[in-house]
Amino acid sequence: MIEVLVALEEPFLRLGIKAVLDEAEDCTVVGTVGALEDVEDEVRRLDPKVVVLDVQFQKADRQIIPRMVGQHPDLKVLVLVEHSDEECSIRALLQDPQAARFSEDALEHLDECCLTSLRSSARGCVARTADPARLLHAVRTVAVGEIAAAPWLSAIIGPGGGGPKPDGPAPISARELEVIGLVADGKGNKEIARLLGIREQTVKNHVASVMQKLGAKSRLEVGVHAVRQNLAPQPSSQESD
Repeated sequence: MIEVLVALEEPFLRLGIKAVLDEAEDCTVVGTVGALEDVEDEVRRLDPKVVVLDVQFQKADRQIIPRMVGQHPDLKVLVLVEHSDEECSIRALLQDPQAARFSEDALEHLDECCLTSLRSSARGCVARTADPARLLHAVRTVAVGEIAAAPWLSAIIGPGGGGPKPDGPAPISARELEVIGLVADGKGNKEIARLLGIREQTVKNHVASVMQKLGAKSRLEVGVHAVRQNLAPQPSSQESD
């Protein structure tokens, strides 16, 4: 039996996930908690196998997952995130330490909730919009010690986690991040140039640079997994080439 603590801020979501898990033959919810300051106390009191943790709690206290896992080595944390893991996977691809890194200004535009959680010792992430079957699968996956995330995320994080390495290709810039988003949206070089207020040749240079940094073989490979994802900031014509 997988004993689960549901730690979510929204009461309706908390009750809904509890109901889903309690209906499963192999899961039981041993407790629920709706406030960040009570999560660790409830973990100590109830000693669950899995904690379904609100990403908002993780964002408010970046050390909560490392602390819990450090004090309870057998605990598995599954983070309920805002985005699907497919959306997070394109963000993770762009942060692959063997391929691309971000410059500081580009990082400001990204929500790296799932990637941050996994690198903070969580064992997986699942979107709050996921259907019950996917949630159950994620809980069961982390309970046995595996990573519940998109395949790219799992490959990038690996068994030991860890952050980007200092060497490797130059970081992706905020401008390149804009170009990636527009490529993902199906825009051609000429239209991207018009939207960003730069030369078409400059766009081609940015696309070539991004492909090199990502290890992508085509612009389609850069964009296909980011279609319909909120990957890039809105373009601004005020930035120079």
